[in-house]
Amino acid sequence: MAEFSSEKEHQTEKNQSIKSIQWVTSQSGKVPEKAYIFHGKVIGRGVYNHGVHIGYIDTSEGGLIIGWAGCKVLLHKYQVLVAENVELMWIKISGRLQITGVKAGSENVSLNN
Repeated sequence: MAEFSSEKEHQTEKNQSIKSIQWVTSQSGKVPEKAYIFHGKVIGRGVYNHGVHIGYIDTSEGGLIIGWAGCKVLLHKYQVLVAENVELMWIKISGRLQITGVKAGSENVSLNN
């Protein structure tokens, strides 16, 4: 499995809460504290077929569920999106990203990184 880098955002002005967004490595259906939940699903990502793919954690299945070629794929090693004091939303992007975002996936990832 490829290694992931952590992504964090901190706001440090006086009297403001710290904002934190990061990907936390997990496995076998485990979910870390403060995992981000979107529409009742814990958001995660994992490496499959040389790409990093977004999905959701299914604790009863024991891992991350992603969609691949019209099929449901279960990954036992994955990362969970953990977010404190932030609101996130899904937006469709075409071209360059003009705002700060959370990188969720990519294609053609080397498994030797």
